[in-house]
Amino acid sequence: MNKRKQAALDTRKKLLEVGERLIAEKGFDNVSVEDITEESGVSKGTFYTYFPHKEDIVYHISLDAFDGLKEEILAMKDTGIAERLRRYTYKFMECVERYGIMICRQWVRNEICEDDCGKLIYDLSSLRYILEAAVAEGKLSEDAPVETLTYMITSGLYGMMTCWCMSGGKFEPKDHTDEFFFAGLEKALAPYVTE
Repeated sequence: MNKRKQAALDTRKKLLEVGERLIAEKGFDNVSVEDITEESGVSKGTFYTYFPHKEDIVYHISLDAFDGLKEEILAMKDTGIAERLRRYTYKFMECVERYGIMICRQWVRNEICEDDCGKLIYDLSSLRYILEAAVAEGKLSEDAPVETLTYMITSGLYGMMTCWCMSGGKFEPKDHTDEFFFAGLEKALAPYVTE
């Protein structure tokens, strides 16, 4: 990779790191683009080269947070789909908690207030892909309602994420993922599991 491309990647990474830290400390509304660029040592115009809007930095933080999750689950070739999905729900909530309540609140706010719903679309796509792969591998039957399962699981995860935000962190998502999994998801999967 040439020096110019590496410098651009380093600048973007620095903006994301600084933005994530400042938002986690102060909350989204209390952090300006100027705060992020000043601490990153770049101009305001440089910020907009990478992120057209301040909200975009939060979206890209979420992509970085959840990027490897789908691949991790798909790599579990010798594991049944129920255990894969259990792991997915747990790791999803682990990511949410790791990035903190201020970042999570902004993820939720962006999805509610924006028309494109980038994180939601990304999460639905990732989960749908995992379920479709399970059908292709013969771990779920061909008549498995992939779309319904995708929305059911995602709405459960988003519900836990939102409750965590609304409770000021008192509702612990990781503590409830097994309950969520066993209460509904495992029963919904049972007719379609072929292993």
